[in-house]
Formats: sequence, C-alpha cells, structure tokens
Amino acid sequence: MFRFEKEIQMGNRLELISGKVGQTLWQLQVLEEVIAKFFVLVVQAKQGMGREDVEVKIGSALKGTFGSTIKELIKEQKMPEALEPRFKHLLAERN
Repeated sequence: MFRFEKEIQMGNRLELISGKVGQTLWQLQVLEEVIAKFFVLVVQAKQGMGREDVEVKIGSALKGTFGSTIKELIKEQKMPEALEPRFKHLLAERN
C-alpha cells in the first residue's frame, strides 16, 4: 500500500462531499431568490407599479427569511396547493 494512499482517499472523499454540499447550498440560495421574486410579483406588486419599485420590494423580500416568505405566500393563498406540503417539508428539513 502506498504510504499516503488512505489520506489521499480521504481527501478525495472530502472534496466530493464538500462539492455536493456547496452545490446544494447554491441551489437553495437560487430557490430563495426565486421565491422572493414570486412573492413580490403575486402579493405585493400592483398594476402600474414601476420596475424600480418592484426591484426595491424584491430587495426587501430577499432580506426576510425563506420561511417567512413561504408562510406569507400560504397566508395570502398564493402558494400553489400542490407545492405547499413540499415547501413545508423543505423548511422542516432545512431548519
């Protein structure tokens, strides 16, 4: 057996795991951004509202928590029914 073979294998495994964790975190961040934009468009945006106003509201929504945005969408009955249990499960897993 090569002198550092075990350490190399452990390093390779750590690289694989950290890559998967990083990809998962990136996907969650993208999802949070999409949900914040969806929230603004379906709950807060009004007819005739300018793009700048919408972008300010999106910025505010992004400062809130993912869970609070999901809860607000559910409260306002704007969360598609088929997605509600999936997002509740995701929140439970994430927290």
